Amino acid sequence: MSLQSPGSIEHIRWGASAIEGYILCVNGALKAYDNAYKESGFGPPTVIAAPTATGITIRRKTLDGLFQLDQKWSRDNTERDLTLQMTLKNLGPAANVELGRVTDVNVDFSLDKFSIDLFDRTRNTLWFRDPVNGRDGVTMKLLTLNPNYYVVVAAATNSIDCNYPQLAFPGGPKDVMGYARYSFGAMSSGAQKVVKLGYRVE
Repeated sequence: MSLQSPGSIEHIRWGASAIEGYILCVNGALKAYDNAYKESGFGPPTVIAAPTATGITIRRKTLDGLFQLDQKWSRDNTERDLTLQMTLKNLGPAANVELGRVTDVNVDFSLDKFSIDLFDRTRNTLWFRDPVNGRDGVTMKLLTLNPNYYVVVAAATNSIDCNYPQLAFPGGPKDVMGYARYSFGAMSSGAQKVVKLGYRVE
């Protein structure tokens, strides 16, 4: 994923690299993931709603066919934000399910080429700011607050886990990433959960 605003100023992707994606954990164990750096457990993506100027919807199923994840992206250029709706459906037997989203934010990277940020958090929002010029900030916010959830700012890493330790906050400058996790608990066969997150350039 690339997050650019204003203009072509990049806040996540640097060069051909980015860590942004999703982690599915089932019955307390890692099931499938894709963080744009590496992936496992998911089949190929399918576009189920053709891309427009402001959005796209992509579907992926786990290789064993037990879970289906739809991701609907919507962009608002005026508000300088992205909204992500994730719909997870259990196609297999009942299971305890958690779904996480990880994003290595690099505010104003295309301006100063630094991947370190200042950071802070509230109960449902993560905040990042470039320490060099301070012109922009990025927030990663949970828009759905119904299931059990938590958000953390963790040290940036390409390792995959169902949990990441929270750094002391406020903090930085440091190379960090945001992690948001929804704990759905027991999902019966055929059940689905819908959650939304927002990314915004401040």
